[in-house]
Amino acid sequence: MPIIDRLPLCHTHAIRFLFPNAPHIPVTINQGQIMPAWYDIYALTLDSKIDTTGILQSADAIQQIMLKEIERGIASEKIILVGFSQGGAIALEAGLSFCHKLAGILALS
Repeated sequence: MPIIDRLPLCHTHAIRFLFPNAPHIPVTINQGQIMPAWYDIYALTLDSKIDTTGILQSADAIQQIMLKEIERGIASEKIILVGFSQGGAIALEAGLSFCHKLAGILALS
């Protein structure tokens, strides 16, 4: 059963859920295996290189989705970004650097 159907939401509210998928890219820490990821992970050490380019590209892709929703007439103050794991990091980057005020950001894990 899809998660949206399980949420106790009032059906008279106009709520739209968007679930963008991460692109399939090679992930270095997994021996270059191509898998869904918002950005590459080079290593799990505090001093490892960070895929800044991948993070910014993914955040931009999410911002483009939000801009399309704004063009559709959705007020930015009614948009809530939610992400899990890498998606949480991207939600934070996209939301905190977005050119419009948002209702909120939730980053999990």
